[in-house]
Amino acid sequence: MKERFTKLGCTPKIFTEISDVLTFTCGRIIIRRLSRIKSQMSIRKYAHLLIAAIVLSSLASATDEKQQPVKEGAPTSIARITTARTRVEAYVRIVKSRLTPGNPKYDILMNEYVDAYSKYDGWVSVLKSAIVAGKEKNLSSDREYAQIAKDASSASQKFVQDAIDATESATNRGVGVIAVLSSLADIGVKVWNSYASGSQERRMKYADYVANDIKWRGWEDISVSGATKSKHK
Repeated sequence: MKERFTKLGCTPKIFTEISDVLTFTCGRIIIRRLSRIKSQMSIRKYAHLLIAAIVLSSLASATDEKQQPVKEGAPTSIARITTARTRVEAYVRIVKSRLTPGNPKYDILMNEYVDAYSKYDGWVSVLKSAIVAGKEKNLSSDREYAQIAKDASSASQKFVQDAIDATESATNRGVGVIAVLSSLADIGVKVWNSYASGSQERRMKYADYVANDIKWRGWEDISVSGATKSKHK
């Protein structure tokens, strides 16, 4: 970088001045600081340095912004849960399309889904109640909530993994959904942190919104439409 400015006739002293200038992001400050050194150089060289300083400062600011991680909020958390739910339902369809009722594998998977559904529904109910209750107690340190979320995660993951094994489905499709289902406790806390403040009316509104948006459907409510049929009797 220093060599590029040297080619423009920039002395070490002037280069130091320019380096200082780059620490400022305000255009007015850049112009004011550079005005101190323009008398030492031709107008043309000064103009080149001014443009270079502004561009480099802008690029530095853009780089800093890109490096800032995006903090996951309620919308992202809910999106992850609903995406996982959609994939869980896809496995239900695969099971229904490839296995027939009465097949031991079919019956086992149906029972596993019903178990996962009931535990997941319990987690949703606790999360909804926590949002309505507000910040009366910290959900992240609530052991009862943590256990309910853990049970829901375990049952859900078991169904997905067993459905993959029983139907010989592509395992790479299950990696993402299993990762989300294993994080129900943390995801729920993030949602709670976003919606458990404000008036009771507001909390009740968002509690209903969250519960309705992330809930699962019962086994019988999931049709096989769209699933690839290959029955294993």
